[in-house]
Amino acid sequence: MERPAKPGIVALGLVGLLVVGVGQVGADFCKDFGHISAAASVGFRDLRGEQISSHIDPVNDLRVVWHCLQGLPGANRCEIEWLRQTYTYQVLWLEANLEEHEKVFEAVEELLIGCGAKVKKASKSGQSIWFIVEGQEDLDIVLAYNTNRVRLSFSVIGFPNPGLQ
Repeated sequence: MERPAKPGIVALGLVGLLVVGVGQVGADFCKDFGHISAAASVGFRDLRGEQISSHIDPVNDLRVVWHCLQGLPGANRCEIEWLRQTYTYQVLWLEANLEEHEKVFEAVEELLIGCGAKVKKASKSGQSIWFIVEGQEDLDIVLAYNTNRVRLSFSVIGFPNPGLQ
């Protein structure tokens, strides 16, 4: 996935969705969100693209990372990781500064809520939120931001080492 040509375009685009109403892009976001959420139950198998790496991490466990075949609107990077019986699908939005990351964070938060995700808990700092989806209580969804990025991750636990399958 390529970085936008101008910093702030993604932030403005996502924030613009909220100003004019969710419309078609919001519907597309929810469709993608639903597809990603549903794929969690099989370790995101249908969303895994080319394997990026496979190595032993410091605690003697295999870590495997794949590129994603499907991201979310405006995301700059998308990966799927397996580590310690957990598959994690994550997308990153990379903007120019903390202020733009905050705008993207708020826009993605509103889109997630519009797609039916429920806020389970927010951090004291307000820079991360844990969401759940009704009927998929085993799926952890975390939206977080800092000065470097906005990260949305979907994690599901209980999968054996993919190298042994």
